[in-house]
Amino acid sequence: MMNRWENFDEALDWIYSFTNLERDQDKRKDKKNFILYPIQKMNQYFSNPTDKFKIIHVAGSKGKGTVSYIIGKYFESLGYKVGLYTSPHLYDVCERVKINNQNIAKEDFLSILERIYDYVAKIDKKEEIPSFFDIFTELAFIYFYEKKVDIAIIEVGLGGRLDSTNIVNPILSIITSITYEHTEVLGKTLPKIASEKAGIIKDKVPIILGKNRKIVYDRVKKIASKKDSDLYYSQDYLSVKTKGFIKSKLKIFSKYEIEIKDKLIEEFGKGILGKDDFIKDKKNYEMISQLIGCFQNENIETSICAILVASKLLKIDFIFEKLKEIMNEAYWPSRFEIINYKGKILILDGAHTEDSVKKLIRTIKKLIKEKYLNREIAIITGMMKDKNHIGILKNLLKISKTFYFVELDKWKDSKVTNYLNKAIELADAKNIKITYFVQNGVDWKGKDIVDKILENKKDINTILITGSLYLAQYFKDF
Repeated sequence: MMNRWENFDEALDWIYSFTNLERDQDKRKDKKNFILYPIQKMNQYFSNPTDKFKIIHVAGSKGKGTVSYIIGKYFESLGYKVGLYTSPHLYDVCERVKINNQNIAKEDFLSILERIYDYVAKIDKKEEIPSFFDIFTELAFIYFYEKKVDIAIIEVGLGGRLDSTNIVNPILSIITSITYEHTEVLGKTLPKIASEKAGIIKDKVPIILGKNRKIVYDRVKKIASKKDSDLYYSQDYLSVKTKGFIKSKLKIFSKYEIEIKDKLIEEFGKGILGKDDFIKDKKNYEMISQLIGCFQNENIETSICAILVASKLLKIDFIFEKLKEIMNEAYWPSRFEIINYKGKILILDGAHTEDSVKKLIRTIKKLIKEKYLNREIAIITGMMKDKNHIGILKNLLKISKTFYFVELDKWKDSKVTNYLNKAIELADAKNIKITYFVQNGVDWKGKDIVDKILENKKDINTILITGSLYLAQYFKDF
C-alpha cells in the first residue's frame, strides 16, 4: 500500500516532520516537549491496543536493549509469540518493531501509518499533535495487537516517567543499570535520574532492579514501596561473573558462571522450576554466549531475575536449558560485535557513557591478557556533543595511541571539534604520544577508514569502533 506516499522514504519523511527528540537536542532541553497527553489521546482513538496483550516494560541507562532481547528470545523459545519494541534503530527503522525477532514488514508499517495519518489529519488542537516517537510507539502497539502477540517487551526511549511508552499497563517492570545520562532532561543527580526511570513503576506491579549504586537502589525502593510494588533486586538472587573466553572457529564466546543465592531458592525453589535440575543439586552453573563483555554480567543477572518473576506471573516453569540455548546463540548488534576482516578483528560496540566504556576497556584488557587480542589496537570513535567526552576518552587512552575521530550524524551535533582538544590535552597529561586523524562531515564509509588504518599501521591487529550507536550505520557492509 503506497497510495498516500510515492515510496517508503516519503512516508518516513512524514514521520520525521514531527518533533523528534532523538535528533533535536535543543527541543530535548525543553521539558514542555515531554508530555503523555498526545499518545494517550491517540491510543484511545485506536481503542487502547495496549490493554489487549501482556507487556513487560524496560527502562534504564544501560543494557535495556540487551535485557529486552534476552527476555524476548527466552519466551520465544518456549513457543510464545513475542513483540519487541526498541530504539534507536541501527540500519533500518523497521528494526524498532519486531515479532519473534523479525522486523515489521514495510507493507504492515505503511498500512498502520496510513491510519495514523488519517487520525493526525483530524486533530484541531495543538496539544494533541503527536511527536515522532509517539507515532512510532503507537504504530508498534497497533501492530502487536493486530498480530496477536502473546507478550510484548517494550523498551523505554528516554527516561521513563514521561516517555511515550509509559501509557502501558505491564505485568512486570524492569529497570537496568542507571548512570548519568540526558542530565538536561532527567536531572543532574543519580537520585533524580532514578526517580525519572522509576516513573514506570505501576501500582502493585512487580519491579525488577538490576545492579545499581545504593543511592539508586534506595530511591527506587522508596518509590516501589509507595506503589505497593514488590521489588526484586537482581543482586539479592544471583550473581554472574565472566570466567574467561572460548574461541570457536572465527567466533569468541564469553564463559559465564552463575552463582545462585539462597533468596532465589527461597523465592522460586518450589513449583516454578518444575522438573528442571537448575538449583536442585548445586549453586554454581556455567553457560557460554556470544554476548561478550564485563557489562553483560549485570544484564544477564537482570534478565534471569526478570524471566523467573515473569514465569511465576505466567504460571509456567522456568527452563534453564532453554536459557542456555538462547544465550549460546544470542546476537545483539553493536554490543561487542566481533567482525573478522582481512585477518584482522573489528570490535563494534555502541558504548557511549563513561561507565559503559570503562567496562568495555576492561573486557578488551582481559582478551589481551588471555591472548585472544593483540595489544596493538586502533580506535575509530565519534561522539555526540552531550556526552561525557573526558570520561570516555580517558578510558580509551588506556588501550590505544592511534585514533580516527569521525563525525556521525547530520541531525545531531557530533563535530570532532567538540572534543579533539580534550583528547590531546588528556594524552599530553599522561605523556602519551597519540597519532590521530579527523574525518569531518558525515559522508564517509567505514570500510575506507578501516582500509586506511590497516594500510598505514601494519602492526594493528584490532580496530575498536565505539563512542555511539550511530557508528553502526557506517559499518553495515562488513
